Order: sequence, then C-alpha cells, then structure tokens
Amino acid sequence: MAERVNGLKVLFLIAVMATFWNISLYPVWRLAITSTNTGSGGATISSTAYLGEDPSATNGYDLNYDVPLSPPPQNPGYVRIYFPHSDFGSYNGNYLVDIRATTVVQKTWSITMAVNNPLSTSYSLSWVIPPLMPDYYQPKLLIGSSTINMRNQSSHAYTGFVSSCSVRLDLNTGLPYLLAIPPDFDFSDNQPQRLNLRRYFSVLSGNLSFAYSANSNLTQSLVTINDSLFWQVNPVHGYVGNTSVNLSATGSGGTKTVTINISRDATNTPPLYVNPPTQLSILQNQQGSLSWANQISDPDLDSWTIGFDGGEHFTVNVNQALSQATVIPAPGFKGVGNLIISLADGISTPRTYTLPVSVLPSTPRTPQNLRLELNESGTPVCRWDPVNLDTAGLPLTGLSYRVQLYTDPTMTNLNSEYITSDCQMILPAGYAHLFMRIKTINE
Repeated sequence: MAERVNGLKVLFLIAVMATFWNISLYPVWRLAITSTNTGSGGATISSTAYLGEDPSATNGYDLNYDVPLSPPPQNPGYVRIYFPHSDFGSYNGNYLVDIRATTVVQKTWSITMAVNNPLSTSYSLSWVIPPLMPDYYQPKLLIGSSTINMRNQSSHAYTGFVSSCSVRLDLNTGLPYLLAIPPDFDFSDNQPQRLNLRRYFSVLSGNLSFAYSANSNLTQSLVTINDSLFWQVNPVHGYVGNTSVNLSATGSGGTKTVTINISRDATNTPPLYVNPPTQLSILQNQQGSLSWANQISDPDLDSWTIGFDGGEHFTVNVNQALSQATVIPAPGFKGVGNLIISLADGISTPRTYTLPVSVLPSTPRTPQNLRLELNESGTPVCRWDPVNLDTAGLPLTGLSYRVQLYTDPTMTNLNSEYITSDCQMILPAGYAHLFMRIKTINE
C-alpha cells in the first residue's frame, strides 16, 4: 500500500540536487503566542502577538501585514508582548503582528515582554502551531537559558519577570510539508474520488513516497495520471457510515501524516445506461441487434438486471452473457414502435429508457398469374394472384398495386396509372391494344 515515486517529470517531487530557495509554492500561516501573568485564585492578565509568513509579504515593513502596537491600556495591571523593530526605517517601532516573506531560510523573531503592576511572579508563554506552518520549520522558543521545541509542547511556565525571548525557525529540508489542508471526502455513491497529492504535499529537497492506512470499508490505490500522482478511494459495496484514512508522505527528513475523514450516506441510485441508443432500424420480417456492453453503470456498484418490453409489435430475446438482445418485429409489421428498456438493482425504482424502433418495408414479390378475363357485363378485366410474401418468402399484409398502362410495347408512352388494393383492373375502352405493367407496393 505504498508507492515510491521518482523522476524529474513528477512536478511535486523535488530533485535531490534542488535547492530550497527556488521553491515557489508556500502556504500562508500565522502563529499566536500569548504572554500570561497568573495571580491568586486563577486571575490572569495576558497579551497576544502574531508572527507568520505570507507569499506577498517581505522581510521588511509591509503596510498590509505588519500591525503596530497600540498604546498601553488604561487599567493599572497589564502585560504586553510585541516585536521591536529598529530595522523598519521610518516605520521603526513596536509591532503586534510581524509577517515575513516565505523565503526558506532560518528565521528569528525577537520578542519583548513588558508588565505593569503584575499579579504575581508566575508567568507563562503559550502557543498553538498552525496546521499550515510548513514542517520543514522546527520552531524553537529561546527564553533565558532554555531552548524549547515548540512542536513538542504548547506552553512554558517560569517564575520571575523576563523581558525578552525569541522564536527561531530552524530548517529540516528533507521533511515533507503541507501546501494546503487536504479535504475530507463525502460519498453519496461508490464511485472513486481522487486527491492530487502534489497539490497538498511537497518537500524542499529529495523525493517523496506515499502510503495510506488499510481500511476494510474502502478500496484505495495510488494512480499515476500524466505527471501527477493521485490517491484514489471509494467505499466498498454496501458500506454506509463514517471512517478515516491516514495518508502519509515520507522524505529523507521524516514523515508527514494527515487524517482524511470519509463518509458514505445511505443514498442509493439506480443503474444508468451511459449512452442509450436513440433509434433502432430493422427491415420488415428481419431482426435487429442491440448491445449494451460496457454501457451500464451503477454508481453504487450494486448488481443490476436489464429488461425489455416490446409491447405487441416486438419480441426480445436476451443474451446476458454477451450483453446483447435480438429484437424481432411481429410478422409483417412495418412502421414505428417503442421498445421500453428498464434497469433495476432491486433497491431503487427502476430507471427506464424508450427506444423508438423503425421497421422499414421489405421488398414484396411481383404479382403472378396475370390473366385477361371478361366480367359479368362482358368488360375485359386483368386479374392476378394476391401477393402476401416478400422476396425472402416471409408474410406481408396490407399491400397495394400500381397499374401502369402504355400504348407501345416498349412501355415508354405512359397512358394512365392506377393504385388499387384489389387484384384486378378493368381495362379502359376505346383502345385497340394496351400494354400493362403491375408493381406491388409495400409502404
């Protein structure tokens, strides 16, 4: 469950020879440090100052980031903590907020502390390391003769007034750090979601490897797409609830681990026909084929079934193994009908799709057994046998006939034309001879 990633083409991995001063992606962070004087009965007076970094700040005075210290309060008892600056030129003075540039070098903030009418001789400094302070910084509190690792503890108590201290940021260039806080994942289906690791983890020098903690409720993997590495995760089928994964990045200087919370609600969605067909055309008395291979998706990874309703016009034979169906029109039927396709997972209401099926006319046989007869009144009549089959020998109904009369044997001079559903034609009087052509019409 761990994957080692190497190569200059992976943008979020910095080559071993890379130097930390050309890194361009930095988080914004602020650290609050509070000076407190504690008296009897739990009474306290305190003051808080802020240090940090911002990509838009400089190491000098910045109007938008560095905030001057206000005048002391009117009440007789107070403590004050601030950053003295004699290096700000015309802006020299004391500052409540001191924000520096994100140049990755060792940094030191000098701090002055003042007290007026203290409650006692008991003092403390306290702080909270912000999540986005890069892990390549090792913050140290230097007070008196003590050097305190600020990541290992969150406060320091002492007796007797101390007027100054400092916060120093040492460097560990091989320790991974966060560019941003990774998001938690919320699922309403079981389809995979991805986290682009290069957008959240980096290192000043060297390569990174990534790992994730095992979780039986989840399917997880590391997926390389182009020059990016993704952590891909989705809930297993049937899981509903809240769980978490520890996602780790390891460099030469140590490991950075974050916890990703993952929730799966009880939503269930019916299966989806990804690209349903819009029309199916079949020749009359023939069969049509329909395939849904790789076209059915269930967002919840449920098992599903497919069904067909052809009404009175169509019979459907299904081959589940091949993901195919044969659509058979009723004998002789031609025209347009609808085939209803339904997808069901046994949980949600089935999702249905309407597929128009166009049955095109087949080619009928030509009339046979043409004969000339006299009807009851002695008028000549041309009769022929009814046509009820197509050229393939399959049944047809509802046919009509086109009768064309020509005055020449080459049948170039059309005299008249008739459309009839009867299998006979009374010949017009007044002609010594006529030449006849009869065609079967299937429209």
